[in-house]
Formats: sequence, C-alpha cells, structure tokens
Amino acid sequence: MVFWAILVALCVGAVTIFLTTARTAPSPSEGARRYLLFATPFPTVMDLATGKILEEIPSPDGTLTEYATFARDTAPGTYLAVTVERPPGYDPRQSPRGAKSTIHRLTMDAQGVVKVQGTASGEIEGVIRSLAVSPAGEIAYARTTADKKDNLLSFAGVLGTTSEWPVEDPYRLYWSDENTLVFPSRAEPPWTLRTKENGERFIAGGGFLPTREVRTGAAGKLPVPPDLTSYGMVQLPDRRMIWATASPDDSDIMSLVLYDGPTSIGTVYQPPRGKIVSMTLDPTGSHLLVGHEIARSTGTGMDDFTHDQKLIRIDLRQATGLTTPATSTRRDLAFPQQVVWQGNDLALEEIAW
Repeated sequence: MVFWAILVALCVGAVTIFLTTARTAPSPSEGARRYLLFATPFPTVMDLATGKILEEIPSPDGTLTEYATFARDTAPGTYLAVTVERPPGYDPRQSPRGAKSTIHRLTMDAQGVVKVQGTASGEIEGVIRSLAVSPAGEIAYARTTADKKDNLLSFAGVLGTTSEWPVEDPYRLYWSDENTLVFPSRAEPPWTLRTKENGERFIAGGGFLPTREVRTGAAGKLPVPPDLTSYGMVQLPDRRMIWATASPDDSDIMSLVLYDGPTSIGTVYQPPRGKIVSMTLDPTGSHLLVGHEIARSTGTGMDDFTHDQKLIRIDLRQATGLTTPATSTRRDLAFPQQVVWQGNDLALEEIAW
C-alpha cells in the first residue's frame, strides 16, 4: 500500500542518483515517456532522463491521503490513481474492512508536474488493488474487502456497469482486448508436467488463466505457454506478449521472454541474479521499463539487509520485424537496453510510464 503520510526522509535519503545526461526540454507528447510514476512508498515522479526524483503526487483534497495504486490512462500524460479512506483508528495493515476507495484522474505536463483533475468514480467499498484501462478507455478495477471475521474477499468490475466477479488475485489485472479481462492469478490445470531424474513429477508450466467477457459475464480461459512458470506480463501493440518466467537452466533466475501465442521468440532481458519486480510499457509500446532488485546483507541480524535496485529501459522496436519461429527458442534477442536509475530500497512494484 502507498501512503501519503510517510515521511520523505524514510525513502529518499537512501537513493543514489546517477545518469545526468543533458538534453533539451521534452515536447508535451514526449512527457509521458520521459517521466515515471512510482511508489516510494507514496506516489512520486521520476525523470528518466536524469534519474532524479522530482515530486510527490498532490493530495486530491489537501489532506494526508493514502494512495493504493495507479495506472496509465489512454491519452498520453493522463493517469488514474486510487485513494483510500479508512475507519478512524483502523490499522490498514490488518484488514481492508470498512475502507472506501475512490478513483481520481491525473494529468502530467511536459515538465513532469502532476495535477489531480477530479474523480472517475464515486466511493467503492474496500481497497482497490489494481486498475486496468481498455483500448476503448473503460476502467476495470479489482478490489479487496473483508467480512466481520476479517476473511478477505476480492472482486473485479468495470466502472459504469453493475456486475462484479470474484477474483483470486486482485493485484494484477489486464485487458486482452476491448471485451475481455484477464486475471493473472495462479494458472489453472491442465498444466505441462515433466519428470525429474528421481522420477518425481512436477509442474513445468502451461495451464490457463481465468478470463471474463465483460459484456455477457461469460467465464473463459487464456492458454498459458507450456514452458511458462510465472504470470507477470505486458501485451505489445501487435498482441504478442512479454512474459516473466524462470530460466530453464536455473529456476531462481527470472527472464523476460517474448511470445507469440504459445511459441517463445526469444529472451528480452535476463539478469544474472536478483528478481524482476515490475515492468511497464511506454504509451507507444516501443519501449519497456523493468524494475530489478537484488537483496544484499548489511549485517548479521534478520533485518540487516538492503535492496540494490535498477530501472532498465529496453528498446523493443526491433521486435516488430521478428518472425515467429516454428519451435520455441530462448535465444538472446539483444535488444538495446540502458540503466536509467539505480539506488536502494524504493518501492518499484508499482510503476506507470
């Protein structure tokens, strides 16, 4: 969760800034590509041309405000953000019971200055964990609430409609087309099974992700590539997907792999160690921004550690001309990439470009 009230010194003091490349001021159309919204743990703007953290997002009403999540809207430089109001004295770490969420509209100008431009919704029960905007501009949300015994209940819906559907994972949500929502929770069987040397069978990937046709409410299934072991993804303009999945040689190493349906075309990014915590496309779908971190011990105690982090920008324009091979491959696609920021202990899980 993202808190407006947390002091700046808690998170900004540990940041190491680098990459001070000089450049001219961006045009308005470039602003959405130069600046990044991320949680620090409160929403903040970062200039990707310099690596500098610019400003925190203003409160809609000038009071201390909890921001829960945010997403890019359809027009360049426009975003959606969720604020949460909780019952007085209630610990937000314990339960979303009694909380109310509101979706706000934000704009960002060519200098990275963010303004709140009103609301996109009224109050919605619970805490909205994720947002997704369809190609037609419809806003989907996934929210979590709790009953009187604090049992968590999660649902997804679309603003302007009355239907909601239960979801297993409210933290990830996306549109596969203008009518279909995908819920990237744990894949459902049948999975791809393989056998270890000792004869033990294990899940190697595959299965289906649950979907919902929002016009009719019909449930469906999105096939998962047979060698896929994780379900973080982004969809490119040509409908091919970049999935985050474990390396076939080392399950502790995550890779970003380009897929056309069930067929892998090649590896977009594979760090030698650490984990991929986030990824997001720029508005044109031509560049990918990846959040990567490595936990590092700083002492002998259980809490004596830090996270060395990077944001890596990857140029995807060469992907347009790639043909899909007859059989899957994890070959290195060698797309140009650049580290645009590195530092410590920021919350990079929530980013919107």
